[in-house]
Amino acid sequence: MDCSQCREVIHRYIDAELGGRDVAEFQGHVGFCPECALELKELAAVHMRLGALPGIAQAAPAGFADRVLGAIALHPAATLAERLAGVTGRARLPRRLSPPTRTLAYSALALAAVAIGLETRHLRRSREVNVG
Repeated sequence: MDCSQCREVIHRYIDAELGGRDVAEFQGHVGFCPECALELKELAAVHMRLGALPGIAQAAPAGFADRVLGAIALHPAATLAERLAGVTGRARLPRRLSPPTRTLAYSALALAAVAIGLETRHLRRSREVNVG
């Protein structure tokens, strides 16, 4: 297990949602990686403090994850092209901007849309790996 994999499962470890093999891999990594060990220590402390607050549910209701995943499946995310069209279609820059400045601003919006698309793609792949 590497640091990025550790960060992906750290909350599941704290919530005792990992299987035996995954727990062993996680603990092995945390045992030799001081950065991940510190992150685990800090997140576990936050988890304990939140758990001590009155009225905070300790566990999700039965079937919660299945309902959320089902709702996500019913409403697929828009494609990058659809999101980009939506962002640039709504973006209205003041006319007093010079053409080069306007081009730069629209380019920045397009770059932001691409970054959002790449992050969404990464999250979707991570979710598929975790579910599958």
